[in-house]
Amino acid sequence: MLPDLGNSQYSIGAHALSKCMEAAGYQLVLSETNDDPAAELRHLRELCSAGVAGIVIVPSVKPLPESVRLLKKTPYVQLIRRSSLLYDQWFCFDNVQALRMATRHLLELGHSRIAYIGPPRTVTVGQERLEGFLMAQDNLPIDEELTIFGPGVSSEFGRQALRRLLDLKHPPTGLVLGSLQITRGILDEVVDGGIQIPQQLSVVGFSDEPGFRWWGPGLTTISVPNAEITTACGLWLIHQMKQGASAGAASPYGSVTPGKLVVRGSTGSISVDKINRRARHGEPESAR
Repeated sequence: MLPDLGNSQYSIGAHALSKCMEAAGYQLVLSETNDDPAAELRHLRELCSAGVAGIVIVPSVKPLPESVRLLKKTPYVQLIRRSSLLYDQWFCFDNVQALRMATRHLLELGHSRIAYIGPPRTVTVGQERLEGFLMAQDNLPIDEELTIFGPGVSSEFGRQALRRLLDLKHPPTGLVLGSLQITRGILDEVVDGGIQIPQQLSVVGFSDEPGFRWWGPGLTTISVPNAEITTACGLWLIHQMKQGASAGAASPYGSVTPGKLVVRGSTGSISVDKINRRARHGEPESAR
């Protein structure tokens, strides 16, 4: 059960899960929830009434009580996200480490005015990615001007957020992104707005689609091993199903897989010329 098959992170994972399940004699059935708890419940009812052997779920932010009850009657495991309402069996990406690594990269290039655009803080991944961004900066207080969270994550939201940042009196010189959909929107806005990368703005994206290496100067980004995470998740669930263990009977289990930073041309050192231009416009040293 996935929120959005248009997101390649999920479609890549679904492909890997299909291969994993086929090898074990199972058929994969996909359900798209659009992060709607009501749709999530509707799909769960249909799947459970059909007698599915097990469920891999990217849970919505707040699964409905009946959804929780249905899940606890069958083997299941959480993928990518974790809900505190569900049993503690999950396979996730190390969001904290990844965003910390991305932000440290910009700091090491001399950037000190760094913005972040990410998922809502109401979801686990949003909390963790923000934590990594702040941890890299020694847990400084959130700069509300430079930190933008979505009510959701979409390309259009990314475009609007970038325009808002660039309209600031003192815009950022570096930008860290916390989702693939936001990254896509940023890249579209950069092209449409004629923004010079990395001369005007250094950008670190999230996830690594094939086109990112060819975009502009090449996108520096966080590579997420979606196929690896989902395959491990599938193998664990297969073991639980063969053991006949329901979700409640299975021992708590969590797996966190690290990503890596792929450095390309969209990030660069903050130039002396750029600092001098800001100084001439009266920007304080603390903002440079």
